[in-house]
Amino acid sequence: MVFNRADAKIFNRQPFQLIETIPNELGRAKNKEMTSDKPGSSRTRIGGASTTYSLTGEKDPHEDAAIQFCRQLAEHLNKSHLKHQFDKLLLVAEPKMKGHLHRELGKDVLATVEWLEKDFAHLSEAELRDRLGLPSERAGVANAKRS
Repeated sequence: MVFNRADAKIFNRQPFQLIETIPNELGRAKNKEMTSDKPGSSRTRIGGASTTYSLTGEKDPHEDAAIQFCRQLAEHLNKSHLKHQFDKLLLVAEPKMKGHLHRELGKDVLATVEWLEKDFAHLSEAELRDRLGLPSERAGVANAKRS
């Protein structure tokens, strides 16, 4: 599986082919679309004087969306593993997304995982296959003809 904040693509290794795409609707959203209002404010009364301060918060809506997406992916992978849909799993993602997903996966799934910390989600299927060092379909056909 190759994933980033915007989507996840699940591939079969041999033959290399896309099986499923899981989109993250908030993965490409702009800040304006992710927050309903501007940061609020609050009043505090200290020793008779009233002070107003901003409630900007420390949370990043994009980060929250990435964490939620990783929870969704983990649930999908945990269920797929229970159904014996894979024995080994190669997960390819940039380090931060890897960390989010790693925290959410069950121990049984983690035992099957090999990680590659690369941002390959933007690559085409052919480029991805080449970067992962997998044989192309043409190479498989050529080898079959030689036999």
